[in-house]
Amino acid sequence: MKKSSSWITCTALTGMVLWTSAGLAAEIGEGFSARAAEAVKKTKATIKDKGLQLGLKEYEASAIKLRADFPERPEPWAMLLEVAINLDYQDDHLQPKRTMKGSEDQEVKIIDHARKLLTDINKSTVAHDTTKERARKELERMSRLGKPLALEFDALLLDLKSGLPRQAPFQVKDHQGKVVLVHFWSTQSGPCIANLPRLKQARAKYADDLVTVGISLDENSARLRRFLKENQIDWPQHFDGDGRGWDNRFALEYGITSIPTQWLIDRQGNLRALNARHNLEKKIAILANEKVGTKATDNNATTPKTDEESDPKDK
Repeated sequence: MKKSSSWITCTALTGMVLWTSAGLAAEIGEGFSARAAEAVKKTKATIKDKGLQLGLKEYEASAIKLRADFPERPEPWAMLLEVAINLDYQDDHLQPKRTMKGSEDQEVKIIDHARKLLTDINKSTVAHDTTKERARKELERMSRLGKPLALEFDALLLDLKSGLPRQAPFQVKDHQGKVVLVHFWSTQSGPCIANLPRLKQARAKYADDLVTVGISLDENSARLRRFLKENQIDWPQHFDGDGRGWDNRFALEYGITSIPTQWLIDRQGNLRALNARHNLEKKIAILANEKVGTKATDNNATTPKTDEESDPKDK
């Protein structure tokens, strides 16, 4: 299974492997590799001492300088992708309104800055195709924020008393008035298994306000059912009947590239968080404390602004 790539479990910040052939190394020396490694080292130190946002700002500046000095290398574009997907653009109310200092020292919305980075990556003629594809998926995911999530399927449910599975329809719209946690996971993922106790704790704490639904990226139905029974997991699960794993139709539709991934839908049925796994209980509490009828988001902050974002068929 793929490893989680969100929130500083990114490739470069956990040990970018920078290599060259002997001939190429002789040609360019250690210039790029040494500078990129130093950028990673400094960024880690800044994150530790001053926090994620300042560390990412420093990392972005290093990537832009490397891109200018080594215009034919794809790695700086991958570094900028890491910046874009890790920037925290939501405020204390889970609104995408957090700001940062821009290039001319003016305040800009972080979500707009992240969108610009992703759009530039997508237009690059140097970035790897996989980097550009991830950028397109991130743009599409961002475009869903603050909007209703149409999620419905025949769910697998486990009866905890009998241990027998059954099928039942699940639709997000049937749970308006509640907070809905959408959990993308697999029984074969170590991080997913490690995350389950925290998930169960949050469900127990907010039992009156929270509905949980799983999107299983498993490939074996029997293994999934056995795991649900052994771990007393009774919330509805989506499992593609032929065990598609990472080709699960919702994983593909929603651009899921790492697990566990947890999304939160507010009481109105609008998607409000794409990285709910981090500080999960705090984020649930924010939505649980909102009254039905609360305005979900600033439309100007979440409306797509580029052709790449607005036409899913191009992704």
